[in-house]
Amino acid sequence: MSHFTRVETELRNLVRIRQALEDLGYTVVEGKGGQVRVRGYSTATEEAELAVDIEGSYYNIGLRQTADGTYGLVADWDEIEATTEVRQQVFVQQLTQRYAYHTVVEEAAKAGFKVAEEVTDADGSLRLTVRKWE
Repeated sequence: MSHFTRVETELRNLVRIRQALEDLGYTVVEGKGGQVRVRGYSTATEEAELAVDIEGSYYNIGLRQTADGTYGLVADWDEIEATTEVRQQVFVQQLTQRYAYHTVVEEAAKAGFKVAEEVTDADGSLRLTVRKWE
């Protein structure tokens, strides 16, 4: 029998989280009245601020704000990993990387910088070069 697992993150900005998820090709669902159901095994559900739908899957992943202001992930990872190609560790890594990308680009723009070059290395790491044009 599966169960919901919570994964702590350092993600704080819901707009950037949504951008990162959309970059990764996921559909993001916001609940009416601020809450959406996260579906797990059988009839098990949890409430979250956002849900991430996985194409072709009954199961989804939720993001719920914690007391410290970060957004944690909640999902029935056992069922997701058993029925889809999505793996918890890879999902969290990819989400964190895309979130960091949007944070860097936004903060650089506030300081007057623009992205001059983006390079994705063979290991999946991303290098950004920013420049300030005056």
